[in-house]
Amino acid sequence: MIVEIAGLPRVGKTSVIRRLQEERPSLKVYLEVFSSIPFPDPTSFDYNRAYVDVCVGRAEEAWADSARIHVFDRGIIDRLAVSDALHRYGYLSGEEYRGLAGLLAPHAEKRDVTVVFNTSVAESLERIKRPKRHFSQDGEFLEALFSSYASLAGRYDRLVYIPASSSLEERARMVGEVIGAG
Repeated sequence: MIVEIAGLPRVGKTSVIRRLQEERPSLKVYLEVFSSIPFPDPTSFDYNRAYVDVCVGRAEEAWADSARIHVFDRGIIDRLAVSDALHRYGYLSGEEYRGLAGLLAPHAEKRDVTVVFNTSVAESLERIKRPKRHFSQDGEFLEALFSSYASLAGRYDRLVYIPASSSLEERARMVGEVIGAG
C-alpha cells in the first residue's frame, strides 16, 4: 500500500508520519527530500526536475515491495500540486510545467491514497519560523498551492482531505484509519 501525505508547509505532515511510525514500526517511511536536491533554488526547473526524479524513484521502490505499507511525506500527487502552483505563480514556464506533469502523471494512479491536510494558508504562515525570504512563505504563492491541492480532487481519485479544524492528534488518527482500511 502506498500512502502519500500532502499539504501546505508546516501543517504537521512529518509529525503525523513520525507518530504513526512509532505506533507501527513496520511502516516504510519516506521523509521530505529537500536537502538532498543538488540545486539551491526550489523554484527552478532543475530543482523541481530533480525532486520529481526522487519521487518517481521512491515510488518505484515502493511498488516493488508491495508487502509493506509505504508512507510518503510528500510524493507524486504533492509534486503535481507544487508544480502546478509554481507554474501559475510564474516560476515555471508552461513547457516546464507540462514536462514535469508528464513525468508524474503516469505514476499518480499507481498510489493507493493521498491524504491532503486541508489547512489554511494563514495557519501555514503562522507556523513558519524562518525569516521571510523563501517562496513557501509567500502568502500569494501558498494560495496558489492551496488552490492546486483543491483542483486535484477533480483529476484524481483516492484523495482524502483532512479538515482544517482537526488537531495534530486527530490528523494522526485519521491517517491511521486510512492506513488501517487499506
